[in-house]
Amino acid sequence: MSIAICRPSSLLLLALSAPIVCLSAVGCGRSDFPRTYPLRGKVVLKDGRALPGGYIEFESTDEAKWRGAANIEEDGAFEGAVASKDGKETDGLVGGEYLVRIEPRRGDSEDRPAVRVPARYRDFQTSGLKVVIPHSGPVTFELDAKAQ
Repeated sequence: MSIAICRPSSLLLLALSAPIVCLSAVGCGRSDFPRTYPLRGKVVLKDGRALPGGYIEFESTDEAKWRGAANIEEDGAFEGAVASKDGKETDGLVGGEYLVRIEPRRGDSEDRPAVRVPARYRDFQTSGLKVVIPHSGPVTFELDAKAQ
């Protein structure tokens, strides 16, 4: 039977390196991207009902043209947007102002019929939806089902 003996210098090295490892895991993104921020929220209709499924996309208003996207769940919630540029992706969105567009779910069965969303919400330029990143707390996008 062997007994492992830890030297005090080994324990000190472990204690000093642990916070560095933890800090490097905090936050979103990759090292070749600017800092990114998580975004979560909900897409609802004007009457308060959730948009049941689909896709939400983000396009930055600055010249860098960062893009992001997330799936909209059955309860209208979305979380964990992914930023992309030049074929690379990372978790979260780069800070700045974004135009938003909504792509509704297509019907794939009788249990999951297609969802109708006015055409204006499918285009960044006409949706009227915007968000500034970083955003404190969840964001709610309200859609008027009667809009053109």
